[in-house]
Amino acid sequence: MKNYNEGILAYEQAIKFNSSKKATTKALYEVSKLKIELGDYYGASYTLERAGSLDVDQRVIEKLKTFTEGATAIMKKKFRRGIENLNYLARK
Repeated sequence: MKNYNEGILAYEQAIKFNSSKKATTKALYEVSKLKIELGDYYGASYTLERAGSLDVDQRVIEKLKTFTEGATAIMKKKFRRGIENLNYLARK
Protein backbone atom coordinates (compact mmCIF):
# COMPACT_ATOMS: atom_id res chain seq x y z
CA MET A 1 0.00 0.00 0.00
CA LYS A 2 3.10 2.21 0.17
CA ASN A 3 1.94 3.93 3.36
CA TYR A 4 5.47 4.23 4.69
CA ASN A 5 4.93 6.84 7.38
CA GLU A 6 2.11 4.92 9.07
CA GLY A 7 4.21 1.76 8.89
CA ILE A 8 7.14 3.54 10.51
CA LEU A 9 4.88 4.87 13.28
CA ALA A 10 3.44 1.40 13.94
CA TYR A 11 6.89 -0.17 14.16
CA GLU A 12 8.11 2.65 16.41
CA GLN A 13 5.23 1.88 18.78
CA ALA A 14 6.26 -1.77 18.75
CA ILE A 15 9.81 -0.76 19.68
CA LYS A 16 8.57 1.50 22.45
CA PHE A 17 6.15 -0.91 24.10
CA ASN A 18 7.51 -4.37 23.32
CA SER A 19 9.75 -6.25 25.72
CA SER A 20 10.44 -9.12 23.31
CA LYS A 21 13.97 -9.06 21.89
CA LYS A 22 12.84 -10.74 18.67
CA ALA A 23 9.93 -8.32 18.10
CA THR A 24 12.05 -5.26 18.90
CA THR A 25 14.76 -6.44 16.51
CA LYS A 26 12.21 -7.05 13.74
CA ALA A 27 10.57 -3.65 14.27
CA LEU A 28 13.90 -1.79 14.25
CA TYR A 29 14.93 -3.64 11.09
CA GLU A 30 11.65 -2.83 9.34
CA VAL A 31 11.77 0.88 10.29
CA SER A 32 15.27 1.04 8.81
CA LYS A 33 14.19 -0.71 5.61
CA LEU A 34 11.25 1.64 5.16
CA LYS A 35 13.49 4.68 5.62
CA ILE A 36 15.90 3.30 3.04
CA GLU A 37 13.01 2.82 0.59
CA LEU A 38 12.12 6.47 1.18
CA GLY A 39 15.73 7.43 0.42
CA ASP A 40 16.33 8.55 4.01
CA TYR A 41 19.72 6.89 4.54
CA TYR A 42 20.63 9.21 7.39
CA GLY A 43 17.35 8.40 9.15
CA ALA A 44 17.94 4.69 8.65
CA SER A 45 21.47 5.03 10.00
CA TYR A 46 20.21 6.90 13.06
CA THR A 47 17.52 4.27 13.62
CA LEU A 48 20.13 1.52 13.54
CA GLU A 49 22.37 3.45 15.94
CA ARG A 50 19.56 3.16 18.47
CA ALA A 51 20.21 -0.59 18.53
CA GLY A 52 23.05 0.05 20.96
CA SER A 53 20.58 1.13 23.63
CA LEU A 54 17.90 -1.47 22.88
CA ASP A 55 17.72 -5.18 23.57
CA VAL A 56 18.06 -6.41 19.99
CA ASP A 57 19.89 -9.16 18.14
CA GLN A 58 22.88 -7.27 16.75
CA ARG A 59 23.62 -9.99 14.19
CA VAL A 60 20.27 -9.43 12.49
CA ILE A 61 20.87 -5.72 11.87
CA GLU A 62 24.62 -5.89 11.17
CA LYS A 63 24.39 -6.03 7.35
CA LEU A 64 21.77 -3.31 7.17
CA LYS A 65 23.87 -1.12 9.45
CA THR A 66 26.97 -1.68 7.29
CA PHE A 67 24.96 -0.80 4.17
CA THR A 68 23.59 2.45 5.62
CA GLU A 69 27.05 3.43 6.89
CA GLY A 70 28.44 2.87 3.40
CA ALA A 71 25.62 4.81 1.72
CA THR A 72 25.93 7.78 4.08
CA ALA A 73 29.73 7.79 3.68
CA ILE A 74 29.30 8.04 -0.10
CA MET A 75 26.76 10.85 0.37
CA LYS A 76 29.35 12.68 2.47
CA LYS A 77 31.84 12.18 -0.38
CA LYS A 78 33.90 9.73 1.65
CA PHE A 79 33.96 7.39 -1.29
CA ARG A 80 36.72 5.05 -0.17
CA ARG A 81 35.03 4.29 3.16
CA GLY A 82 31.63 3.88 1.51
CA ILE A 83 32.93 1.52 -1.14
CA GLU A 84 34.84 -0.49 1.47
CA ASN A 85 31.59 -1.00 3.42
CA LEU A 86 29.70 -2.04 0.33
CA ASN A 87 32.49 -4.39 -0.79
CA TYR A 88 32.49 -5.93 2.69
CA LEU A 89 28.80 -6.73 2.24
CA ALA A 90 29.39 -8.22 -1.19
CA ARG A 91 31.95 -10.62 0.26
CA LYS A 92 29.60 -11.86 3.01
